Amino acid sequence: MSQSCIIESCCSTLGILCHCCDKTFCPDHLDEHYESINEQLKPLVEEINLLNDQIMNKTKMKLIGNCLDKLNQWRNESYKTINHFYEKKCQELEEYYMKHTENQQIEINEIEPKLNKLIHEQNTTEEDIKLLKSTIDILKQQIKELHQISYHINIRSFELNENCLSIEQIQTNEIDFTVLLSPFKTIDCSNYSRLICSNGENMLLMHKNSELHLFNKE
Repeated sequence: MSQSCIIESCCSTLGILCHCCDKTFCPDHLDEHYESINEQLKPLVEEINLLNDQIMNKTKMKLIGNCLDKLNQWRNESYKTINHFYEKKCQELEEYYMKHTENQQIEINEIEPKLNKLIHEQNTTEEDIKLLKSTIDILKQQIKELHQISYHINIRSFELNENCLSIEQIQTNEIDFTVLLSPFKTIDCSNYSRLICSNGENMLLMHKNSELHLFNKE
């Protein structure tokens, strides 16, 4: 046998059981009942979205933001150290190269204008050609000898292990003022040099000399 609607003012004889609350409603009032339930859920959706935002952004920065900053700073400083050392060794190699080739480069730079001058003036003698050939042969031999020289660089692997960086959890007793409720009552303390504003089992809040002091049990 069908039960009537739980709403006393309702005259409908058709009753439908709500499986959420085990109460009977007519079709119209059942729709209103479901709408009422949905209205209660909407604030919960907003709260869970807010919590999701906190856990994804604010909580992340609160928990690991400082560590990420330090880690980025360590990485940047490490890059600078490596780049500085790299540039220093590159400069050393350039100096080694210049040390072995400087004389030959000077000789080549002196021969080039001499050749151009002889070609332009068209008065080259056999002695000039012999001298130039001899100089070039000497340069060839010197460069050939240079090619027998090589440098080897010994590079040790950059050692990094888990002991270089460690992460540890630290428990802090900071008060999160962002979660405080709105003021319930305001007291004018301008005429009091010392006033106990609030106390609890472990905390005491005292106004003294225009300042608020919070004391814990310890």
